Formats: sequence, structure tokens, C-alpha cells
Amino acid sequence: MNRYLVDGILAESQSAVIAGAPKTMKTSIAVDLAISLANGTPFLSRFKVNEPQRVLFLSAESGKASLKETAKRVATSKGLCLSAMEAIYWNFWVPRVREEQHLTVLDHQIDESKAKVVILDPLYLMLEGTHQASVSDNGQQLQTLCGRFLAGGVTPVLVDHVKRSSLNSSTFKPLELLDITGAGKAEYFRQWMLIGRREKFNPEKRVHRLWLTVGGSAGHCGLHELAIDESRSEDNQRSWLVNFKCEPDSVVRKMNEYSRKLSNPFDHRNGVGT
Repeated sequence: MNRYLVDGILAESQSAVIAGAPKTMKTSIAVDLAISLANGTPFLSRFKVNEPQRVLFLSAESGKASLKETAKRVATSKGLCLSAMEAIYWNFWVPRVREEQHLTVLDHQIDESKAKVVILDPLYLMLEGTHQASVSDNGQQLQTLCGRFLAGGVTPVLVDHVKRSSLNSSTFKPLELLDITGAGKAEYFRQWMLIGRREKFNPEKRVHRLWLTVGGSAGHCGLHELAIDESRSEDNQRSWLVNFKCEPDSVVRKMNEYSRKLSNPFDHRNGVGT
């Protein structure tokens, strides 16, 4: 039986990906996931975390100052103090999959933190880039990386990008697995969170209106409309307020049916296969 770390979002011991176009809140949402898991608070203020987990968060793209500022806002929105968190560990690098020394350091950090969930951001800095169009080569690298976690009972969550040519992204439609950049990823990952904009971002309002498409081999799936408010207060501090659009049951069923159709990796009609 599948055990969920986050109900309907993240199953234990299955490789996961958070993917979206540039500047669509991927890292920020990953930070919310990390803090929620470490403290047992609802992910995105909505999805139940069943039991607190020790989390290792490795980031090599956002920068230490930016990540810390985001984490403080997320923690404050949940009534938590970032500096008091003992179950989450931050580090500012990611391993190169084909550098054995990097993987040895990674093993040491997992042992030291006793993490049960590892979030790595971004994936493109971890894979050898010469053969990104090769399903086999990418698949082998992902297996090397994620297999290392899964063998030790650790759930890996990797943050990735979608193709710049994605029509869904450019037309503000929900993303699907085949939008993820690089070959082999749609086939490999067992669960996913795909983040796309519902409309063009308005910097004057500072509200991100997003699609969140979720799914996985464990059977969960869903299509959600959410808004993340990062507007500034009078003292120039950014907020982190997450709201979901409530829909009638009939609309929710239609949205979930659409999500299942475009995201099910076992549905050959999507051209993904098994």
C-alpha cells in the first residue's frame, strides 16, 4: 500500500519532479513543501502532511540570500520561526551525477541530516548535458541519482524546467509531462507537480495566478487553480499568501479528468508509454 507524505501530492519512496517554466514559483513552492514536511503543517496551506519528516534541501540556483528570504516568508505564513527549525537542513550546491566524489558528499549529508526527503534544485545542473536528447542516457543518470536515495528509504524531489517551446506554457494552459525539458524524464518520474501560469504576471499586483497539475503512479491526480500573493507591506516586506480557487464539484471532476488524461504516464494516447 502506498503511504503518502502529503495527501494526494507526494507518495513515499517514489521519485518526484516539480517542473515549470522560468519564474513560475518552482523553488518557492519547493521551499513551502520542505517547511511543511519538516513541521507537519499543510503544504500550500491546503494539503495535509501526515507526519513530520527530516528534510535536506540542496539549492544551487536561487542563491543563499534569496532562498533564506523566501523560507522566512513561508515559515511566517505558517506561524513558524525559521531559525527554530531543527528538522530541515539547507545547503547551497547540487551534485553532478557522474562525479563520484559529489555522490559521496551527498551520501554523507544524508547520513548527517538523517533526512527522509531530499529536495534538489535544479536538475539541469546535475545531469551531464551532452546527451540530453537521449532517453537512455538521461534515464541512466536519473536512475543513478534517484536510485541512490530510494535504496536508503529516502524520497527524492527534483526541481526542473519545461521546454521553452512549450505551447501550454506560452498560452497559459495546464502543463503536461511531455512539456518537461530533456528526454526520458516523463518516462522516469513516478509523481509530479507541474506549475504553469494561468495569466501573464502583473508586477504591480504581485499575485501569481498558477495552474498546479499533480499526479503519480500511486493513483493520485488533480488540477488546481491557485494564487500566491507576494505583495509588499508598508514596511516593504513581501508576503506569502496562498489561496486556491474553490469550484463546484462538477467543475472539480472535469478538472481532475483533464489532469488525469494529460498526465497519466501509463496512457499510451499521451505518447509517453510505460
